[in-house]
Amino acid sequence: MLSVLSLIDILIVCIIKLMKKKNITTDDLARMVQKGFDDTSKKIEVDKLFNKVDKRFNDVKNRFVGVNRRFDAIDDRLDRIEKLILSDHKKRIEKLEIEVNKLKELLTVK
Repeated sequence: MLSVLSLIDILIVCIIKLMKKKNITTDDLARMVQKGFDDTSKKIEVDKLFNKVDKRFNDVKNRFVGVNRRFDAIDDRLDRIEKLILSDHKKRIEKLEIEVNKLKELLTVK
């Protein structure tokens, strides 16, 4: 890959050759260069574009923050539901164990 300085050197050589070939004056060259700069984006325009891109990235980031909060809330709800179900199962199993023990006692007495 060519460096910026190498590209500038190549451009200067091409311009000098063109000036000799077309009999272009330095004033003509100055006008051409100025026109080239006029046609390129200004720093302010580039900064505006980058600011728009930054704003959009911030918007996306904020949306992800909101999504993460929603997932955290869902995760909390699922944890509570799981605990309730496990607690209910534990109580039911304990009741069944008591009933089984009562049946064992009834069966062994006879």
